Amino acid sequence: MSDNADIGLRIEFTDGPTSPNVSALQFGLTAAQARALSADLAAHADKLESEHSGVAPLPSQERHAS
Repeated sequence: MSDNADIGLRIEFTDGPTSPNVSALQFGLTAAQARALSADLAAHADKLESEHSGVAPLPSQERHAS
């Protein structure tokens, strides 16, 4: 991981649930990149949920307000 990365991310994957072969992808993100990735993933999850439930997702600001 480089010196300018704030967060390390490792994703492990395999070709099947019982496969002994596991591969991994590792990379570093800055804090800004991690925030952008988080927002993109949340938006995509909202879209998928609304497609499956037929209910429109809340705007990002309302979803995170507490």
